[in-house]
Amino acid sequence: MKKVYYYVSMGFNRITPFVLLTKMRNMVVKMTANANFATPVPPLATVTAACDTLETTIQAYQLNPGPLEHSERAQAFEVVKGLGIDLGSYVQAASNGDLAKIESAGCEVRRSSTPIGQLPAPPNVVASGTAYTGQIIIRFGGVKGS
Repeated sequence: MKKVYYYVSMGFNRITPFVLLTKMRNMVVKMTANANFATPVPPLATVTAACDTLETTIQAYQLNPGPLEHSERAQAFEVVKGLGIDLGSYVQAASNGDLAKIESAGCEVRRSSTPIGQLPAPPNVVASGTAYTGQIIIRFGGVKGS
């Protein structure tokens, strides 16, 4: 039987500071005393401290959205995001691709690829001649899944 291997997806593309904070706090709660992840790297105390700093900078920015507060929030955001990437890598290695273990850490899994099947013919096919004998240029639109 074929073993299915799952990959951790942190979902950090276009994430806001508040959503990142929420996601990381959830991971800390789910990984605390989780037998599947006995020695997380980075330590959960480090992640919690960075989350506390991010929360403080988010609140400061909401009270006074000035350039200094924005800069401090951006720095704290990058620190927490980096720790999240490291923690996600640890979860991936420690779980060995097991779906239940990955989800027990509060992480999502990357969507698995599925075959599309027979692709349709490309749209907007246009052939044009060139100055060279026996040569043409063919242009066509894209097909989803190609």
